[in-house]
Amino acid sequence: MDSEFKKCYTYMMCDSNNCLIYIGVTTNLERRVLHHRNRAFLGIMHRYKGSKLIYFETYTGIAEALARVYQLKGASNKVKYSLVEEFNPEWLDLSLLWIAKVE
Repeated sequence: MDSEFKKCYTYMMCDSNNCLIYIGVTTNLERRVLHHRNRAFLGIMHRYKGSKLIYFETYTGIAEALARVYQLKGASNKVKYSLVEEFNPEWLDLSLLWIAKVE
C-alpha cells in the first residue's frame, strides 16, 4: 500500500480536567492512544497525564492529516473547543471501548 494513501488520523487528547488539549497525527489511532495512556511519550501530555481521546478526523493521506494538524494548532482555543463540543458534546473518552478490548 502506498504510504500516501494510508489511513491517517488527526486527533485531540486532553487532561482529566478538559483544560489542556494536545493535537497530533498518526496512522494507528488505537496504538497512539495506548502510548499516551501508558505515558510512553515524554512531553506535555506525559507531564499532565493527558490520556483522554476527545476528537479525531480520518484522512487518506499523511499530507492532508498534517495540514489539518497545523491548522488546528494555529486555531484559537475557542475553535478547538467548538469542534470538540460538536463532535463529542460530553467530552467522553472515545477510546474507552478500544482500551477495554486490549486490556
